[in-house]
Amino acid sequence: MGIGDVNGLKSGMVFKGKFGTYKLLNKIGGGGNGTVFSVQVISAEKQLPEGEKFVIKVLTASHYSNEEREKREKRFEKEIQTVYRIQNEIAGIVPIYDSSYFLTEGRGDFSWYVMPEALKYNFKSIRSIEEKLNDMRMLGECIAQLHKRGFVHRDIKHQNLLVYKNRVCLADFGLVWNMNEEEEHITDIHDSMGPAAIRPPELRNIEIVDKVDYRKSDVYLFAKTVWIVLTGVKRGFPEEYRRFDNSVYLSKKKLGVETAEPLHEMLELATRHWWWERIDMSACIQHIDEQLSIITKESDDIALGKWKYTETVKEICDAVLPDVRTYQGETSVLAVLERMAGAVNLAFEEAGKVYESMPLKGAKLLPENLFELEVRNNYYRNKRKMVVKIDSISINEDLSCKMNINIITNPPNHLPVFTKLTEALQSVDKQICISGRYIARLM
Repeated sequence: MGIGDVNGLKSGMVFKGKFGTYKLLNKIGGGGNGTVFSVQVISAEKQLPEGEKFVIKVLTASHYSNEEREKREKRFEKEIQTVYRIQNEIAGIVPIYDSSYFLTEGRGDFSWYVMPEALKYNFKSIRSIEEKLNDMRMLGECIAQLHKRGFVHRDIKHQNLLVYKNRVCLADFGLVWNMNEEEEHITDIHDSMGPAAIRPPELRNIEIVDKVDYRKSDVYLFAKTVWIVLTGVKRGFPEEYRRFDNSVYLSKKKLGVETAEPLHEMLELATRHWWWERIDMSACIQHIDEQLSIITKESDDIALGKWKYTETVKEICDAVLPDVRTYQGETSVLAVLERMAGAVNLAFEEAGKVYESMPLKGAKLLPENLFELEVRNNYYRNKRKMVVKIDSISINEDLSCKMNINIITNPPNHLPVFTKLTEALQSVDKQICISGRYIARLM
């Protein structure tokens, strides 16, 4: 048994399996790894359900190198074993009923498996956003159950969605991975895997095969598949979900909803560049549930108001540039000062009078939310340190920048404390503390 030549597959060929005998009819699909034919069941055991039509997927990758063909055959066998193992435990998986791998002898020249005939998920024909989201919720539940049992799919895309027994199902488990078992590595370093158009960063150039939580890769692919289904744009979008990109942003008007904020948040959190920063499948499902409750009017007024407010404010932040940017937290203030050190001068201002500027050489955060500013005296070329309490740093539209300095309620005991700015600036002490309401300009 192995990988036969696709040109050797002809209508009328017969494949004998463990549970039935099948005759090839029409070719109905195919890709780089396999070809799918409709089949006529010539004979069957009770394992094949009655009243269904069946198709056969035959591994046809003979045009690849020997090494690549071996990889593809291993993945094909792994797909069959995994699906057959879990198909009765997890809803939303197209089952496998027979395969060449179930035979102990007489397997023939081709590797294959038989599954029920299912339809491609034609999401473009569905106009209802509610129906699409319900479909995606069922898909999400299927993936969550896979993850719960220690399996990851790694090839979630709209092309792998089929409709079977009136629900959307996940197909093509060729890249499936069992996280709970020691497995032979089929994927090599520097290989890539998954759908190229929406592939997460960790699947583009594999660096560490078994140190990645591939459940988060599934999350990334699921979120982008949801976006494709909702928008109808099959190419998807690259990298992270960005609100400011109008070609990517989900418009609530186009979707016909009061707010799409739950979907915005899901897409942002699920498509983070680093896999460890992404949410899990249960959080994705929760966001979809929130969006569905808005659509079905089941969301209460408080929750709806919160979603609408958040969406509106974030839209404003992306669309309208502020006249003034303000940094208030001690971490933000320190980050600004550290970046400006060595590039700006510091000049105190009081009652409209601007004092002589001093080059800012460094900044350090002290206890009690105080900042130590290291400046240089232009006249004596010596350095001095000023301890101040900074409430905020503001950068105006014209790029002028100022610090708001406040009174220190608990000044350090070992430093001279100045409440008058003129005395502080005239002091010859190498380290001083300035306590008062002043403005200091960064020039």
